[in-house]
Amino acid sequence: MPAFSGTEGRYRLRRLFLRYLDWIGEGDGAGGCLFVTAAQEFDDRPGAVRDLLVRSQKEWRNVICRVVEDATKNGEFRKDTDPEQLAFELAGIALSYQLSLKLLQDQRARKLAERSFDRLERSVLLKARN
Repeated sequence: MPAFSGTEGRYRLRRLFLRYLDWIGEGDGAGGCLFVTAAQEFDDRPGAVRDLLVRSQKEWRNVICRVVEDATKNGEFRKDTDPEQLAFELAGIALSYQLSLKLLQDQRARKLAERSFDRLERSVLLKARN
């Protein structure tokens, strides 16, 4: 919710992503994204837990898509920007961040994730805004 206060478009997307990285990195180092951890356990086990995980991940990606659509409508992102593709790639960066931070204990993980976000954002920005 803090990412939605006072920001729009590309800045909202950046805040959402950075806050997600914060959430993954918080705690004593044992955690990470609860949904990713649970998804690994329940991805092939039908039932209420899996259904909840699927719903939560779809809702998260839909939020990202709506923010990307807003940035496209207000002229920050190119008109041919695919919100679902951007959401997919952001999720991939976050997954890589969690793996690098938690399993590999790579101290550069945050910096690498932020640089990946920057590169992805540049790929959809209108040239005039670069």
